Amino acid sequence: MCNFLTGNYCLELKVQQIDKLIDEVAGFQQHDCAEKGISFHAHVDYTGQLVIDTDKMHRVLNNLINNAKEAIMEKGTAQQGRISLHVSSRNGFAEFRIADNGPGIHPDIRPRLFEPFITRGKKNGTGLGLAIVDKIIKDHGGTVEIESCCDAGGSGHETGTTFLVSIPLSS
Repeated sequence: MCNFLTGNYCLELKVQQIDKLIDEVAGFQQHDCAEKGISFHAHVDYTGQLVIDTDKMHRVLNNLINNAKEAIMEKGTAQQGRISLHVSSRNGFAEFRIADNGPGIHPDIRPRLFEPFITRGKKNGTGLGLAIVDKIIKDHGGTVEIESCCDAGGSGHETGTTFLVSIPLSS
C-alpha cells in the first residue's frame, strides 16, 4: 500500500516532455501571480524528456512557487515581487530553479527545513510542504538544494530564496 507517512510512497512513472510540464505549471501560476501583483517568468532551456510521476512533479513545482508567493505577500512588497522558474540540464540532471525576491528563509531553520512540521511564522502552515517536496524528489533519485538571503537585521540588503531541484535525466 502506498502511504507517505509509512514511507511506502508509490510513483506512477511515465515519460514527460519538460516543456509541456512547465507550460502546465506556468499557465496556472502566471494567472495567480498576476492577480497578486507578482511578476512570474518561466524559461525552459532544456526541452527534453524525463521519466517522472507528472502529478507529483506538479505538486513539487506548485508547492515551491506557492511558498514563494506567500513569502513575498508576507514581506508586503507584492507589487515588486518576482518569481522565476528556470529549467536547464547539467551533468545528467534536469535542473528546476525556482527563485524569488521574498524575505528569505531565516538561518535558524534552514538546517531542518525539509523535516516534517518545521515552519516559522507562516500563517496556516503545517510544516509538511517541503518535507513532501523532499520525499518526492528523493523518490525520483534527485535532490533539493536551497540558497537564501535573509535580511534578519533589517539592513535593507537584497533578500530572496532559490530552490534547485535536480532530477536524473535517465531512470
